[in-house]
Amino acid sequence: MAPALLGAIDYAKAWADKTPEHVTTVVLATDGYPTKCAVQAIEDVAAIAEEAFVGKNLKTFVIGIGDGLENLNTIAKKGGTGAAIMVDSGNAGEEFLAALNSIRGSMTCTYKIPVPASGEADLDQLNVAITPYNGSQEVLPRVGSEEECAGEAGYYLDDPSNPTQLTLCPASCERGATTAADVQVVIGCGAVIK
Repeated sequence: MAPALLGAIDYAKAWADKTPEHVTTVVLATDGYPTKCAVQAIEDVAAIAEEAFVGKNLKTFVIGIGDGLENLNTIAKKGGTGAAIMVDSGNAGEEFLAALNSIRGSMTCTYKIPVPASGEADLDQLNVAITPYNGSQEVLPRVGSEEECAGEAGYYLDDPSNPTQLTLCPASCERGATTAADVQVVIGCGAVIK
């Protein structure tokens, strides 16, 4: 289990570095504890997930298929996702799909602001676009704070004078989760500010 998780995390780190405008996570799905090859304790596997979460803010979701897999919660907790999702092996297909949808729905609505190769991000050129699955792209307006969202679409910065991340307004966050939307943070065109 540890080599598989380590390989997935290494790949996810590389992907996250190439696509900082996207949220990258790892999903570990297993039907049991490590019992073959280089057997490692669950705590050792959890330490791999913890290092990725603490070092790169890379979360590890865990899906356990079968009974008696409660120790997988240790990996999920150290990986920043709280608890493993347990799937009944009698109805594995439907429950596994539901687990993946649950993970997709719980994805964060906070994104890092990409820093261009030139150094500093020009906030006057920062845009956030949301594209629902099979839908049209919408460029979201920037608002001053979460309070200014007022039930409308948009996003706001964590620190207006020196931001490092942005958060979607609750209405946009919910829309993204319920429509399997693609969210892109782009620097390059004039910002839409409400």
